[in-house]
Amino acid sequence: MISYEKVRQTLRTLNITVLVLEFISVLLGILSFIGIFTLRANLENEEVTSAYTAEQLEALRASITPFAIFISVVTFVISVAIIVLVFRNLSKQKDGEEISYIPYFLGMGVTVFNIIYSFTSGFNIWGLLIQGIFLALYVYAFVEARTLNEGNTTGDAS
Repeated sequence: MISYEKVRQTLRTLNITVLVLEFISVLLGILSFIGIFTLRANLENEEVTSAYTAEQLEALRASITPFAIFISVVTFVISVAIIVLVFRNLSKQKDGEEISYIPYFLGMGVTVFNIIYSFTSGFNIWGLLIQGIFLALYVYAFVEARTLNEGNTTGDAS
């Protein structure tokens, strides 16, 4: 027999963990936007660019391509959406309502995209490991939410 009280507590802990990580992601996104605009302004300044080699300048320019900026904006928006939806899920959970799977699907989707994108934009084992942890977190939260929802619909929740 499943202890739905343990499932509720685990899901609450997972949701709080997701909130903390997504808040950090949003803060890093804001810093990233500041960095992008600062970098764009400084790449126009010959006094600043003279300190870099041609290879370094090319790497800096590649990091602020329109596609890279687009990905940053989309990831930022998804992070904000996940935060809002997880807050709503915490409220729904408290009221005994059905939990939405949308924030977990969004998190899984952006994480899988980040894993795929990391192979095309310079492989980094630590980045891949972190994304794998994020993916496991979202999958586990989804499984717990589904378990809780199924328990609520069968009337077995205690």
